[in-house]
Amino acid sequence: LAVALAGAGVRVHQFAGQPNRALPDEIFPNNWLSLHADGTAVLYPMLAANRRAERRPELLTVLGEQHGYRIKRIVDLTAFETRGAFLEGTGSLVLDRERHVAYACISARTHRDAVAEFGRALDYEVLPFTAVDRANRPIYHTNVLLSLGSRFAAICTGAIANPGERRSVI
Repeated sequence: LAVALAGAGVRVHQFAGQPNRALPDEIFPNNWLSLHADGTAVLYPMLAANRRAERRPELLTVLGEQHGYRIKRIVDLTAFETRGAFLEGTGSLVLDRERHVAYACISARTHRDAVAEFGRALDYEVLPFTAVDRANRPIYHTNVLLSLGSRFAAICTGAIANPGERRSVI
């Protein structure tokens, strides 16, 4: 995948996993970290305790020193874990970076308070909504039903039962 992405012009950085640790999902750093064009890095609160062990803030130093990233500010939202309020990065948030809108499907992994704090800290308009699957279970991550690109959007509107919320998201 890294070779294919690099071949398509995407800058790829690979980091070795943490040895002797059972972290099967650490290949998804987007759940604990997001980087923003203004030099902000955001650390996110994770629901599962084993996922919290994936966070490696030292990689921010490596990105700066070895890859030229200028990280000017760190927004650390991880304290929300102690309150049972989670926000699993760009799984929980789908960001329209151009318009500064954060879409958030509320679930056990996407708490309204944490979403609101993200919005305040990064000056994003927050658009929370609820969505369920066919068995009426909450959709756990926003990126499961919504994807935004610079010239497209893909969304499962049928999962958003509330007509007002559906209109707002669309």
